[in-house]
Amino acid sequence: MAHPQCCTFAPILNPSYGAGQVEEFAGITTYTSGSSDSKRAILLIADVFGYSAPNLRNLADKCAAAGYFVVVPDFLHGDPFDHSGERTFLEWVNDHPVAGIIVEAKLVIEALKCKGVSKIGCASFCWSAQAAMGLTTPDYIQALVLLHPAFISVDDVLAVKVPIEILGAENDAVTPQATIKQFEAALKANHQVDYYVKIFPGVEHGWTVRYDTNDKEAVKKAEEAHKDMLNWFAKYLATSSLSNVGGKALDFMYTPTTPGKGQAMWPTRFEDYGYGDDQILRSRVRMLEANQRGMKIMLAAIFIVCMFSLLATIIPKL
Repeated sequence: MAHPQCCTFAPILNPSYGAGQVEEFAGITTYTSGSSDSKRAILLIADVFGYSAPNLRNLADKCAAAGYFVVVPDFLHGDPFDHSGERTFLEWVNDHPVAGIIVEAKLVIEALKCKGVSKIGCASFCWSAQAAMGLTTPDYIQALVLLHPAFISVDDVLAVKVPIEILGAENDAVTPQATIKQFEAALKANHQVDYYVKIFPGVEHGWTVRYDTNDKEAVKKAEEAHKDMLNWFAKYLATSSLSNVGGKALDFMYTPTTPGKGQAMWPTRFEDYGYGDDQILRSRVRMLEANQRGMKIMLAAIFIVCMFSLLATIIPKL
């Protein structure tokens, strides 16, 4: 299933890296950056190396500097792919079903809406393009960027219902430029959504987040892709409100294209993960938010009681 380019140039992971912070968001450990009061948000779905990759966090901080509240959830739950581990890549993939990641991504999106976010963009990298495919209607996001996507098909791309940008690499052995051009041709013929497709010369799969920061040319090419991504989000996340916040029942079935020989088939029914419909998802997010508010109220009450007790002790002695 995996080409070596999926796993090359593994970053040195650093859970404390970045200008943002790590916090619980929608019940998931998440790197967040930017003002939490922003009405525009970007969800970054990491590649196989997870949310602690420094270059990915630098990109999150760059998005935050452009005015977005950025969330990079740890959808791998502390288990990024490790070359030195005992599991093969395929075994690791089977331990991280795409459908489960889609469920959690929808929880994050609902939590963003509960915070008052009115426009949400999503960017995915490599393998995580499959998860992004489960979010591609206006009920969830308003714009999508796929950076060196992997393991998706023309049918997947045609199912997208929001403006989509695809950034590919000239020397990508995972998703060759011929495949990227097929995506472009299909989008052009379909006339359903706005799209932009670009193939970057002289780069390989993973160049946008797995580059050597000491290589000026590699940094330049990565930053060009980052600029294209931000321009796409600026164009489609600029207005005020979601078209249907809390609207119609959400579609809870995502079926990836049938894998070819040697590829894994992931479970696709969200009910397998203990979720029934959109109301359950919304209820869980709101419960989490209510618990946070309750904790703040409890701490404030404890503080007030302590202050009264202190004053009651001091005043008689005056």
